Amino acid sequence: MPARQPHPGHIIMTKGSGSKRTTGVGRRPTTTLADLKMENARLTRELTERTDTLSEALEQQKATAEILNVISSSPADTQPVFAAIAKNAARLCHAMYSGVFSFDGKLTHFVAGHGFTEEAHSSAGPQSPGDHGWRRRPCGGYVG
Repeated sequence: MPARQPHPGHIIMTKGSGSKRTTGVGRRPTTTLADLKMENARLTRELTERTDTLSEALEQQKATAEILNVISSSPADTQPVFAAIAKNAARLCHAMYSGVFSFDGKLTHFVAGHGFTEEAHSSAGPQSPGDHGWRRRPCGGYVG
């Protein structure tokens, strides 16, 4: 025999072990205040997670747009592009410093940075890969 479908005026609630309770027309579901508080907390967590995800995606899109704008405004000069990448990488990773390196097949070259003093930036010379003293950060960047 097929499962009985509830009347449109009935509400089926599930609780705990999966048992179903049907309440009649005009009667309130038997939900406790504790159940409502738990559901509210769950929905609040879910909303916060989604808001955080959307905010992060928006920040990444803003960074991409800024970098693309720099590329289109100076297509022949790569230095402003690398500077924009370093600046946005630091912002997205919540880092004080960030650096962009190029690799010529033998040495890494510091091409742009954010948060460094002018002296530190100008004194950075070519180095063997891995000898720069930086360690990888979880967001994908490196920190000194």
